[in-house]
Amino acid sequence: MDGSEILDRTPPHDLDAEKAILGAILLDHNVLDGLQLSSTDFYADRHRILFDHLLNMPGDQPIDAVCLLAWLRGTGDLETVGGAAYLGEVTNACPSVLHVAHYARLVREASQKRELIHRLSDGLRHLYNGEDLPALAGELVAGIESIGVRGVADRFVRLTCPELDAASLSIEYLVRRAVVAGQPGIIAGPKKSLKTSIVIDLGLSLATGTPFLGELEVPRPVKVAIMSGESGMATIQETARRVAHAKRHELSNVDGLIVSDSLPQLESVSDLDALAQFINADALEVLILDPTYLMMSGEDAGNLFKQGSLLRPLTELGQKLGCTILLVHHTRKAIGRDPFQPPDLEDIAWSGFQEWARQWILLGRRERYEEGTGEHRLWLSCGGSAGHSSLSALTVSEDTPDHFRGRDWRVTMEAPTDAYSAAQDRSDADRQTVRAEKVERDKDKILRAAAKFPKDGETKTNLSAVAGMSGARGTAALGLALQLGEMEVSEIKRPNRKTPYESFKLTEGPPPD
Repeated sequence: MDGSEILDRTPPHDLDAEKAILGAILLDHNVLDGLQLSSTDFYADRHRILFDHLLNMPGDQPIDAVCLLAWLRGTGDLETVGGAAYLGEVTNACPSVLHVAHYARLVREASQKRELIHRLSDGLRHLYNGEDLPALAGELVAGIESIGVRGVADRFVRLTCPELDAASLSIEYLVRRAVVAGQPGIIAGPKKSLKTSIVIDLGLSLATGTPFLGELEVPRPVKVAIMSGESGMATIQETARRVAHAKRHELSNVDGLIVSDSLPQLESVSDLDALAQFINADALEVLILDPTYLMMSGEDAGNLFKQGSLLRPLTELGQKLGCTILLVHHTRKAIGRDPFQPPDLEDIAWSGFQEWARQWILLGRRERYEEGTGEHRLWLSCGGSAGHSSLSALTVSEDTPDHFRGRDWRVTMEAPTDAYSAAQDRSDADRQTVRAEKVERDKDKILRAAAKFPKDGETKTNLSAVAGMSGARGTAALGLALQLGEMEVSEIKRPNRKTPYESFKLTEGPPPD
């Protein structure tokens, strides 16, 4: 590419970041104090005009979209900036003011690049015009150094304590007690713990504004995407239909959820660029990537610094685009400890993920899954640096597929103490069932033993011995047979004793009802 082609290219700019800054000011005019921007830093003419008006509106007048609209009508600049329609776009361009400092850095950086291009191209013109080289070189060096100094000064955000105290910063929960806007997070659990199904529940809850897992409030609907490369679209479709139906929605009528079976590679710059375009295409506020191991090579999985360098671009991407990015990941195998205890942040596999995650949803089984029941008894642990922390007992009943009816999606949440109590009751009931089944088997053995003595029966001791069981087991089995009317009490005489022994024999005829 020759010099003329370079100079003919469109100068560097970031219109999305410019709009996000203007939108942030309309959300909270206090952000103006810390932006360190001038209108000349904006590339688009209408953005310069809007920024100047926002700076110069009277101090006694509120700064918001309604007041700005009226102000622009009064100054005659409303149509110049694109009219009320474009002002509406600007107002919606920034979902949260949390990342306005990052947007400002992007705009400043593009402005500095344009200024540098201008100085260098201006120097070329002076050179071609035959101006004095030493003087021109000195001016160029001074101009470039001034840009460099400004760039270094703007590299790091600086807030004094008064500025920090005055800043309008808030924490927004996308899901009460579970998901905070703008913070990277992780959803982790062991294999086959319904991670993808629960992610689909989360995605549909966020898109429709319905409670996550039927319990956790979603304050407002948001645009969300799930990129899942493990389950396959057929399974995702079947699960999404079930979950949507449980939320009293038809999947075909849900507008705010995007699903993809493709995943980016975190080591690929082009994939990260494509991911940014994917987020921008639908103005996503939440992106869930499932699972993490398919997006990374796995090399140096134990190296904290290596993993951190791969995860950091996701954080920066989320901050730049105002999108909350959640990764779906695995937990370590429970070796040498109870596999059914509540999950902990330390259980997350691979280095770097515990440190990277600012919030987490951890899953784990609290009881062994019984094949064919379709009932999953899980732990759900939510926490984050915003301060939320909770542990719940989650039960998901799916039933099992049959020819006539598909699976269900029924979810209940309860306190851990209630779950422990219910588990103990089930354990006691299971033990009673096992005991009853054992007595039933022993009774059948006693009946077979009694059949060998059809006339007068036999004593309890001898029947137990013939049946091959201890006296206690024989007593319990004989008691059940008597209770059911399958045996009756009789007498048996022995040659060495005048009084007969108590014996037990099979009941003659059918047992009573």
